Amino acid sequence: MVKLQAEDKKGKKQEVAVECVRALKEVKCHLQEDSQKEVLLTYSKEYAIVNVGTLEERFEDGTVITPEVLIESGIIKDVKDGVKILGDGDLSKKFTVKAHKFSQSAIEKIQAVGGKAEVI
Repeated sequence: MVKLQAEDKKGKKQEVAVECVRALKEVKCHLQEDSQKEVLLTYSKEYAIVNVGTLEERFEDGTVITPEVLIESGIIKDVKDGVKILGDGDLSKKFTVKAHKFSQSAIEKIQAVGGKAEVI
């Protein structure tokens, strides 16, 4: 059971108890006192962020970089909801990077030097 601040149709704030069920990218909440009403809450994923410039500094040419390798090397502490690679920095080494998400600029920089960006 979760308590939330909500506004009714007249703008009056009230605290309501809701029961929430997480389903994919939405949290569907049923108001406790009236099961006919639903409140949809969306949430965003929290990614562990790594820039291509960091990969350039920390890894040798030809390295296969996975979330586990990033944790072992101390670049990230945990995977959170996934690892996202961003395109900040320069890249001259060829890597195979396996991550949950990539920015378009990261993909372009990795592929420009002959590397691979693989979504896992």
